Amino acid sequence: MGEPIFHFDKPFFEDRPLTQREVESLWLAAHGFTDPQIGLKLGISGQTVKNYLQNARIKLGANNTAHAVFLRYCRPEVTTA
Repeated sequence: MGEPIFHFDKPFFEDRPLTQREVESLWLAAHGFTDPQIGLKLGISGQTVKNYLQNARIKLGANNTAHAVFLRYCRPEVTTA
């Protein structure tokens, strides 16, 4: 039927681990917090949160934040810097 859509044998991010702030931002996003709420919890601006989440999406090869959360927390091989 053709090639599988997903290949999980090689992580997208193996040479670009997530920073601690990217992980914290993703964790809070996974729990339903908005960017401004995450910013308040972390003591940073909502725009900085957006930047962290965007960087995490790029590193993980995710299409959106929900996809990034899935890749980070549903795949055990993800590492943190």
